[in-house]
Amino acid sequence: MISESPLILPGSVAAGAQLRLPPGTAPSAPVSGDVWTTAAGLFVRIGTATIGPLFIPTATRLQATAASAVLAAANSTWYDAGCGLVLPDAGTYFFSATIRSWVAQSAPGGTLLARLYNTSTGAAIANSETRLAYAGVASTDYLTTTTINMLVTTTVAGQTVRPEISRTATGTYSAAQTQTDANGRTRSLAFRIA
Repeated sequence: MISESPLILPGSVAAGAQLRLPPGTAPSAPVSGDVWTTAAGLFVRIGTATIGPLFIPTATRLQATAASAVLAAANSTWYDAGCGLVLPDAGTYFFSATIRSWVAQSAPGGTLLARLYNTSTGAAIANSETRLAYAGVASTDYLTTTTINMLVTTTVAGQTVRPEISRTATGTYSAAQTQTDANGRTRSLAFRIA
């Protein structure tokens, strides 16, 4: 049906919606203005680009809280912060890691660092590195809470992404650890956005 008038449908009622697009197969050569659904969600063709899925049928929201952990004696080694998440589907996730840390040194200059790491691929998430704390004065405690917010894209289901922490080889450490208690948590949160 081709019409010069806009298509106006009545509002939905308890008995059902006024427009139904059952899931099927994506068109092999979509044209600008096409709208379709598959098991992955709702898609539209605008100009020369296919946009979608606009709706993700299963909302994925994941959360984990870590226990407090003391970094072992080795400097410049990355340690699991204890709150990694398994991302169940391929897609793009908003990943947020909040890390509460404590560092102190008898000889100053050390830094606690954090990053996101994909254990399934064996690689750090590009540009996720951040400084948690810098111990600039000897015999002083540095307590911080830092959040890393990143978009993480996985191409395979079931990949594990975790925050990791490390301390630099500068200075002499009397304390270097993550913390979780009633004053703040080390935790991760992720939800799928595409």
